[in-house]
Amino acid sequence: MRSYKDVEGTRDAAAVIDELAPLPNELQVDKYNYGAFHRTSLLDSLQARGVEAVVVTGTVTQICVDETARGAFREGLKAVMISDAVSSFDQALHHAALTNFAMKFGWVMSTDEVLV
Repeated sequence: MRSYKDVEGTRDAAAVIDELAPLPNELQVDKYNYGAFHRTSLLDSLQARGVEAVVVTGTVTQICVDETARGAFREGLKAVMISDAVSSFDQALHHAALTNFAMKFGWVMSTDEVLV
């Protein structure tokens, strides 16, 4: 259990932020490793829905976000990292991960660019 400055009480470290809770019809996948594609049903679920591209957000940019976005690339999906919807404890590593991903694996875009 952890406590957070902006949330009352303690929470399980894997608990979803209330405002980001999935809707009943939204896909949920339990992740057991850094990447969301590693030994999960994510790829099968996306393929069953005809998905060809993914938009990746989250934390930590250079670890879980990067591994998930690269996993999408390895599986033949188009992948976009959202630069202002990912975060890190280290800004230099954050920027390096975004730069590296954009050079070889997919696209890095802002929220505003994606929502156009």
